[in-house]
Amino acid sequence: MATATATRCWCGTPSQPSTTSFLYVPHFLDLGRHRSSVQGAVICASSHNHKVALVWNADNRAHACVYSSETGDWGDVVSTRVRRESGFIVIGFWNVMVGNSIYWLLFGIGSQLHVLEFDLGSQNLAVIQVPLPPDVYANHRGLYLTTLANGGGLSLIVMSANLEAQLWERTPDCDGAAARWMLRRTIELDKLLSLRPGFPECRRILGVEGDHNVMFVSTYRGAFMVHLESMQFEKIFETNPFSDGGTIHPFTTLYAPGTC
Repeated sequence: MATATATRCWCGTPSQPSTTSFLYVPHFLDLGRHRSSVQGAVICASSHNHKVALVWNADNRAHACVYSSETGDWGDVVSTRVRRESGFIVIGFWNVMVGNSIYWLLFGIGSQLHVLEFDLGSQNLAVIQVPLPPDVYANHRGLYLTTLANGGGLSLIVMSANLEAQLWERTPDCDGAAARWMLRRTIELDKLLSLRPGFPECRRILGVEGDHNVMFVSTYRGAFMVHLESMQFEKIFETNPFSDGGTIHPFTTLYAPGTC
């Protein structure tokens, strides 16, 4: 059944930036069973080739597989055990790439937050614990991975109802073996956007582009695109067209030098 199911994926290349490709779901992935737990990422491997990484969870294990446009084939499936205490394991929608690894938030493993790491080079899949005090994100209004850490490393944004964002940075220990999560700073988006106190129901994150650290914010003043590194922002809608709960899905267009 899975081999007869196709997913639409925009896979433009520098030579054909508007090309739309259709990738067939690999035969070993049963969408009828795992549809709600599948996430993916598109990686530009070179000027003309790209890769598509799929991750999903099933039977207390997380799985990953990569499609290469160069070979036209899906690679081998790699997996790792996920220790579920109760309920369901959910892989977060948003992802970021740091070095040669892709990261997704992983929910449902006890009271602690976890991150799923897929190393494209070694084809290794691992679950990383985020040992923050539970009260840090007990009443959060959004958790987002970014590359705001020093040197473009992995970091986590914990958003509050009033649009105050705590930025937690993953830093290696001196021996390079272990890693710690440290609070780096607090980003006060409410003050940056000159929002009046109150109106929490009108404040919502519409989307995040973690690789470029761009956040889309809905407020009673309209919708804004905020560059979290420079703290510059621009209003992209005078009124709020997303009051019904919509989401912005940002994308990046790439061109080879001299083609645009």
